[in-house]
Amino acid sequence: MRAEVRGSVLLLCVSALTLWAGGVSSPADGSAHATRIVDRTLRCTTGVQGGVPVILVNARSAYGDGGQLDWFAQAFIAAAGQAVPTRPGFQPTLAGLTAGWPPPGGFTSGAVSFHNRRCAATRERVGFSRRGLVGGPAAQLGDEYQCRVPRAMLVRVRAEFTKPVALNLRDGRTYYTADGRITQGQIAVQTLQRRPILYADVVDSGRARVFTTGSCS
Repeated sequence: MRAEVRGSVLLLCVSALTLWAGGVSSPADGSAHATRIVDRTLRCTTGVQGGVPVILVNARSAYGDGGQLDWFAQAFIAAAGQAVPTRPGFQPTLAGLTAGWPPPGGFTSGAVSFHNRRCAATRERVGFSRRGLVGGPAAQLGDEYQCRVPRAMLVRVRAEFTKPVALNLRDGRTYYTADGRITQGQIAVQTLQRRPILYADVVDSGRARVFTTGSCS
């Protein structure tokens, strides 16, 4: 499904990424080494929707006028079917990126983030390739997809920053996050057998792109 971004999806992305700008670091987690490149390959699990494991994908190009953005460029994937009693329909972000400069009012920078509990580091290799995928630039009002995936998949997220940043655990140790001005950010999703499902990227100019396979609609 390709559609305009709904308010609930925007809230999900903002809460999972941009509201962490300027948050408190967690030095006890040992992840505060400063670096200009955050690059992690993960094995992530998703939930079930309609009896089928799926991920929810959102990509949106930035928009702004008069030298300041109204919203970031963003790309993120979320787990489906994760309802909790107090938050029906809750869909946690597995990995995501926000970029664009100057940042919207109220924010100091973009961010990269990935889930600490639904994703775990792996030594598997995942390349950033669009081979076999179709897509292009994301609309400024956003493109959404639902992709059928295995319950477990490989996810690689990479962000290049203009200055060294620290990757830290936040939000009750649920997410690893690094805040800063991102020149380029990328996400790739593959099956455990290396079949590509998704590639998305964002850049400092505010452009976002998304490419998907036939399992996404």
